[in-house]
Amino acid sequence: MLYIKCTKDYLEYFEEDSKYPDFFKKLVFGYRKFFGKVTRIKNDYGEIVLLPEKTKKFKKSLMKFLNIYCVKTLVLAKNLEDFREDIQKANIKILDGKWLYKYLLYDVVNFVAGNKTESLKEQTISFAVNNPEEIDLENLKRLARNCKSMNLITKDEYRFKRLEELMYKEEGVALNIAYNYKKSFLKSDIVINIDLSEKEFNKFALPRKAIVINLKDVKIHSKGFNGINILKYEIDFPKQYENEILNLDSFNKEILYESYIYRRTAPKNILDKIKKDGLKLARLLGKNGYIDEKEYQRV
Repeated sequence: MLYIKCTKDYLEYFEEDSKYPDFFKKLVFGYRKFFGKVTRIKNDYGEIVLLPEKTKKFKKSLMKFLNIYCVKTLVLAKNLEDFREDIQKANIKILDGKWLYKYLLYDVVNFVAGNKTESLKEQTISFAVNNPEEIDLENLKRLARNCKSMNLITKDEYRFKRLEELMYKEEGVALNIAYNYKKSFLKSDIVINIDLSEKEFNKFALPRKAIVINLKDVKIHSKGFNGINILKYEIDFPKQYENEILNLDSFNKEILYESYIYRRTAPKNILDKIKKDGLKLARLLGKNGYIDEKEYQRV
């Protein structure tokens, strides 16, 4: 994984065990800064590109570096958000925590139920998805096995028909497949939106006090909605991953952890890794920030 960071601490541009004298390190740092050269160093988790300034000169050097080395995915430090647009225009993926969000979805639902002082088995869930990834199907099955009832909201009923039949035949679990703007969500305690756009999602009538878990950045337009719209999450960062140069002051901790486990593999392998790491949710967030425990109980 490649990490992009801006720092004026010249010591970060050298290995910890570097034997170069301090004046030489300052000289090299000054040289690279003057000529707009980015610095690449290796780390246990990948490579880090360091920039001493957030200027057009260094943005140009960075983009040249990314092009030369055909970078496809990277992690951007908090103080380099001004570079995001240019990097994305180059068709480079910047990790944003959404990938990890899907792998934490089952925990998020349990977190919500627990804060309502209820169990998952008491929840009626509506799961809205049109183009599922493998982890979405895994989440759907896992939640359906453990909740009170599961409504699957999708335009592509045919795609899920086989899954519906298998789950009922082998496990006795029913999936109620529908796509009705007026009725599909109305009896839901928890609504999960996987990939519906803001425009599409807002066509559906929502229960006045439902809890919505949005994996998309969707604003709810309904004036009658008085529930909770969960948009983000925070984790307790595992201590075993704490790193001096990739520190939590420079990087978002959710994105940083995502980068450590990000890979193409079966969902089970990622879920097992998260469990092994002992990752815990700290809190959930809506458009106005942290959601207080009293809010869950209110709805």
